[in-house]
Amino acid sequence: MKLATYRTVTARSGSASSTNDVVIDVVSLDPRLPATMIDLLRAGANGMDGVRRALAGKGRRTQLAEVTLSAPVPKPSKYLALGATTPSTSKSLRNRIRAP
Repeated sequence: MKLATYRTVTARSGSASSTNDVVIDVVSLDPRLPATMIDLLRAGANGMDGVRRALAGKGRRTQLAEVTLSAPVPKPSKYLALGATTPSTSKSLRNRIRAP
């Protein structure tokens, strides 16, 4: 399961994508689920369990090519940034941090 925030012509929604080609509107599966990604993250493990249970249903599915992906968490309250001001610091950071 991959979480995403997306826009369609008519709506914006937090969603779960169960495959690489299809986006599933989880709120259409269970209206009690959080409608935004921020609310889903705030719901913690209970929210994620609800999404997993709901994905077994037959909610609204849209082809990934038909949606526009947005920032996963619109307007985050916090963010992490790393900066390097010298070439040696930059090299040191690159050696310590590897992309997954």
